[in-house]
Amino acid sequence: MYLLRAMLRLASFGPLAGLLVSGCAHRAGQTPFIATVNGTGSACSVQVAGQDVTSDQLLEIARREVAKTRRAQLVGGAEVPYRCIGGVVYTLQTAGFSHVDFSTAAASNNP
Repeated sequence: MYLLRAMLRLASFGPLAGLLVSGCAHRAGQTPFIATVNGTGSACSVQVAGQDVTSDQLLEIARREVAKTRRAQLVGGAEVPYRCIGGVVYTLQTAGFSHVDFSTAAASNNP
């Protein structure tokens, strides 16, 4: 799991080195933009504020939200395929987020 987080963190910086610097300079207390990704097998879905969104809708919403914060938080389960996560990370970077974190959601049957 640690390796996956490290890889996603590196992937979130994108090909431009300048994003590394801007991702480190954020205001304390700033709430990140949050999206949830789900998927198994060949199906992926993304939710923002509990609503299912398409990739185009995610890009539109994220472009509006990037003006408020440069940080995004992507939440997904351990079973979500990497291609689902990678696609959402790419969309958020395209929208202008300079820092995208990924965390796994706790399983509902775990205490």
